[in-house]
Amino acid sequence: MSDFHVDNEVLLKTVNGLYTLQKVILDTVAIKKTILKIRDWMLTFDGDNEEGAVSYLRNTLQDTMAMSENSKLTNANVLFLRYGFHTIKDSNGDNLFDLFDLIRITAVLTERDGFNDLEVDNEFGKRFMEMSSLEEDDMLVFIAESVKRLEIRVHLATLIIRESKKHKAEGKEFNITD
Repeated sequence: MSDFHVDNEVLLKTVNGLYTLQKVILDTVAIKKTILKIRDWMLTFDGDNEEGAVSYLRNTLQDTMAMSENSKLTNANVLFLRYGFHTIKDSNGDNLFDLFDLIRITAVLTERDGFNDLEVDNEFGKRFMEMSSLEEDDMLVFIAESVKRLEIRVHLATLIIRESKKHKAEGKEFNITD
């Protein structure tokens, strides 16, 4: 568990945003496009594609965590990874990934029960960073799994929003971490 703390209200806004964006981020064609864009970026590294991509993101994360405003953080979370992907530029110097790509990446990489600390799902994250070596059939399976992960995240967001509304209607305080 990291020292990264998000208060209940901010976290509910994040969950509500995920719920609101569900139709945009759950577009299977767009998810496939995002995943293939990541794979293609990984393939731009000379030698070991996985090693190059991981090294790039690790260096970006280390630089980000070294900033004085982040000095209290001890563990990177999916927001740091999203920032790392945000820094990637295309051949014209523009951001390679748009906001919706970044939201998809964040949701796909988040630990299923990680809304509190936005923890990275390390097992899936490792496979995510190895996707450049997948054969076409395995890549399609990986994309399908990514779609399923996004569906689960949106479903969990829906359940959290419903529970929050139920608590509010009953005049009770809602603590998302419960």
